[in-house]
Amino acid sequence: MDLGQGFVTVHIVIETPKHGSKFTLDFDPIEEGMLGFYNESYGAMFSGTLVEINAALAGFLFDTTNPDDTEFVITFSVNDNGFTGQCQDNEVR
Repeated sequence: MDLGQGFVTVHIVIETPKHGSKFTLDFDPIEEGMLGFYNESYGAMFSGTLVEINAALAGFLFDTTNPDDTEFVITFSVNDNGFTGQCQDNEVR
């Protein structure tokens, strides 16, 4: 992404939530001022700089308490919010 100083929006959706399954992040996006929502059983949505998003996703962990639940669908969507072409020629893309 050639995002420059822009921000991205990330959506995490647990497509098939099952009793006891949840995901965690190392932070709460609302407390960190990244807006959005966070529900450990259904998903999250938050916005931030690329550095903030990478740090947030580095702590992603999905856990299921039932070993018989063998299939889950988790969707990650990223939107650059129109911040394309923002890098200067001397910036790494």
